[in-house]
Amino acid sequence: MVAGGYTGRILRVQLNEGDFKVDKLPQEWIRDYIGGDGFAAKLLFEEVPAGCDPLSSHNKLIMSTGPITGTLWPMSGRT
Repeated sequence: MVAGGYTGRILRVQLNEGDFKVDKLPQEWIRDYIGGDGFAAKLLFEEVPAGCDPLSSHNKLIMSTGPITGTLWPMSGRT
């Protein structure tokens, strides 16, 4: 586990199937894509096809935290 806002996991929820699974957050992502915005961009770029209909079940709703979330850093919980 990494300190701060990272839990080392990705929760994937399939709303149309009513199912979920927990994946391990790759350690290289923590180094290469620092923070929630970087993780979200990586997931969006790799897993959503170009030109995907915004209301399609192939699209994703991504919520991610940054490295200082959950710390005493001022405004670290701001979105």
